[in-house]
Amino acid sequence: KVIPPHPPLPAAWPAEVAAVGIHTTSTMEAVSAFRDAIAEAWGRGGAAGAGPRVRYAGHPCPSHSGSEHHCQMRCDLLGLCGDPSADPLADFVAGAVDVARLEER
Repeated sequence: KVIPPHPPLPAAWPAEVAAVGIHTTSTMEAVSAFRDAIAEAWGRGGAAGAGPRVRYAGHPCPSHSGSEHHCQMRCDLLGLCGDPSADPLADFVAGAVDVARLEER
């Protein structure tokens, strides 16, 4: 009979992970699923009792006035406040995707 070890299992887990995206809530949904997977795999509380810190990047502000709320959500939900052009990944995403229409360039 095999008896599994008691969670949380000892594990080397990254201290930080990067979440790069274009849309705030879709990135948060992926991060939430990632955290849930950690909790399920390693027991409640994450690997060795602490999950990784998530650092957000990207998420450029749309250029049209109908989506100004995305800039506010970027700050309120992800902690990415200030000028988005200071984030090179936001600049890259804005160059690859038309942020106003969410279409590839």
